[in-house]
Amino acid sequence: MTSDSAAMSTLCDAVALRLERADPDLTARIRAELPSYEHLPELEHRRTVRDLVRRMLSSIASGRGPIAEHLQFTRRSALRRTQLGVSAYDVLSSFHIVRRELWAAMQSAPEATDDLLLELVEPIGRWTETMSASVVDAFVAESPGTAVQHAELRQRFLSELGDRSLGEQVAETARALAFDVEGRFQAFCAPRASWPRPEVENLQRAIRRLSGVMQCGVRGDVMIAIAQDCDPVLVVRTVHGIAGDRSAVGIGLPRQGLIGAHLSTVDAERALRTAQLWNEPSVRFADSWLEATLLDSQPRLAPILAGIQQTQRDHPDLAAAVLAFADCGFSLSDAARRLNVHPNTMGYRLSRWQELTGADPRTFAGLARSVIGCRSTPR
Repeated sequence: MTSDSAAMSTLCDAVALRLERADPDLTARIRAELPSYEHLPELEHRRTVRDLVRRMLSSIASGRGPIAEHLQFTRRSALRRTQLGVSAYDVLSSFHIVRRELWAAMQSAPEATDDLLLELVEPIGRWTETMSASVVDAFVAESPGTAVQHAELRQRFLSELGDRSLGEQVAETARALAFDVEGRFQAFCAPRASWPRPEVENLQRAIRRLSGVMQCGVRGDVMIAIAQDCDPVLVVRTVHGIAGDRSAVGIGLPRQGLIGAHLSTVDAERALRTAQLWNEPSVRFADSWLEATLLDSQPRLAPILAGIQQTQRDHPDLAAAVLAFADCGFSLSDAARRLNVHPNTMGYRLSRWQELTGADPRTFAGLARSVIGCRSTPR
């Protein structure tokens, strides 16, 4: 590294550190000067501004201009803003605010020299020009006549997801929907019967008020919403706000990349079936993975679980004792307190359960068989 490039790197690192400490607070200045940015959640806004500045300074320090990854980031950010009602003029203005404040921070940095500042004029100008063009591209793609096209894009993404033979085609569709194809995805599923097309579109509009990116549509007998950087609690709350508090929702695991998006969708579909089985408004695959995974094996497991399930129907107090024993760390006293009975009564009920089912809940095999059998039946 030459002395000039080392000095440039030092300057960019110093300015990056200063801006990381919110000096100046770029996000606050954008929101103060451009009121339409109130539609964009502040935490999301701060994250994208921070990422943009980091990318700019890293690129300038290395002597490179914006690369494809930077352009994709800008288009995704601009698309998200236009979906929230921020005008193209304000998005372009926000870039100029960042450029203005970044230049001021450069000028005031102790590491700056006249020669270094002169060298910065061209790369900062190139970044501003290239990013502005990406913003315009995003807003052209989001013109009023494209609502139907976006709905079709969402459906195409859901139909293509999981088909490894399509490769880059799936990635292109995901990028067009403002997803980061290398990021983490989380899926949510609900019964399609509760989600006619107008309600799906209503959900698509409602989730734009949340941080992150989420796209929804229908596939088969389920409504699927796939999200990035979204709070799952707020997503479920939004779904229930449209379909009702007791409508079932299955929540998949957050998983990496497009393969992860597919796997999370499978998680969510299985968790949804568990939510319907248990009559719960929402179930996370992370909490129900065993029962959710074994649902497809019910016919094969019927001879093993049938006696358990019949005893649960005939003696629900015994089944409740077994489940409490499992949930309370295999402690008779804790399980007894949960059920408001004497520990001796708990011991009797566990023994009686073993007599009727042949499954000893004090052993791993017997307890696992008992719990799976009890939790594989409708509540």
